[in-house]
Amino acid sequence: MRTLIILVNSVFSTDHGKGTDHWLAQRITSVAMLPLTCLFFVFFFLNFGLDYYQVRIYFTKPFVNISTIIFFLVTALHLKQGLEVVIEDYISDTSARKKIKTINDIFCVLIAVISTFSLLSLYFVEN
Repeated sequence: MRTLIILVNSVFSTDHGKGTDHWLAQRITSVAMLPLTCLFFVFFFLNFGLDYYQVRIYFTKPFVNISTIIFFLVTALHLKQGLEVVIEDYISDTSARKKIKTINDIFCVLIAVISTFSLLSLYFVEN
């Protein structure tokens, strides 16, 4: 149980005092993205060329919708982690680094929220 708590804290932490925590968090999201990316591409290619209503019916299936939402959330988290590394490595001014990291956090949360609401709107918005 303690190991699980350490893993969860390393993935969602914004303060990475130890480089190994950040490295481990990136590896966890990378491994999580492998099957999710494969599923997303399968879903995408199964629907390529279909009209909007057929794709909408396909993406309202619970397994497809939930897997796609999880894919977007994990991808946004992985993007946030990767950009943090680049910002920390290449921005030397601490005040600028803090501002850019805040912009990065907002941007990645927006990506996650917009993609999640877009997929959930398939259930709740009638056309």
